[in-house]
Amino acid sequence: MNTISQSENLLTVIMNLGKEMLMCGAEVNRVEDTISRLCDAYGLKDAEIFSITSLILVTVRGHEGSSFAQSRRVTGYVFNFYRLEELNALSRTVCSTTPSAEDFQHMLDEIIAHSHFSKLLRLLGFILTSSGFCLLFKGSLIDALCAGLISVGVFIIERIFTTFSINGMLYNFISSLFAGVMAFYLTGLNIGASLDKIMIGDIMLLIPGLMLTNAIKDMMNGDTMAGFLRFCEALLTALAIALGFWFSMIAMGVLSW
Repeated sequence: MNTISQSENLLTVIMNLGKEMLMCGAEVNRVEDTISRLCDAYGLKDAEIFSITSLILVTVRGHEGSSFAQSRRVTGYVFNFYRLEELNALSRTVCSTTPSAEDFQHMLDEIIAHSHFSKLLRLLGFILTSSGFCLLFKGSLIDALCAGLISVGVFIIERIFTTFSINGMLYNFISSLFAGVMAFYLTGLNIGASLDKIMIGDIMLLIPGLMLTNAIKDMMNGDTMAGFLRFCEALLTALAIALGFWFSMIAMGVLSW
């Protein structure tokens, strides 16, 4: 294998790692710093790195002196701090040991394959989150059970949208519409007592808190463009959630056009 191929293969794996970090919820500054450190460790000089929420672009000078560039398009997010921690640990290990590109990619594939939560555990997280917030806002135990029941439907919707890679804004709108209609329906049957507490519990499943936090962190780190894009995405997500609950009120006859 010639030197050019080695340099390009190394950059390919480094870019794959950076993309996974961005998809897991890492801020742009962390992704750029990790890619820069990995390039230095492998002797890829003059690394110029540009990253926003949906794109990573890197230009480096290889061992033989020629410059080349690669880019990665990031089309979605799977916020997973456990995987992000594993990727951070991998980047530190690779910087100190500099394995071959093939071994590096193998270690990355191992993390991607195993650092995810089972469907049952995610479902349990949905139920506990919605029920817990319902209780936190002074809802009754029955209200919490109603919120947990609705969260099961939200989880099913999330799995369907993830399987078919449907737009996240539409997912938030449909999920909030479903949650709102079901909350009205359960309280109308006198199963749940506090409509607002049930809705609050389920809306917490959809609030883009992590996205907004990363937006502020990116802007504070000087990555204004990336932070602004995340901020706009968080606002659009919040708007989709609000519209979903608004349409549920219209559908149930509480509000009119």
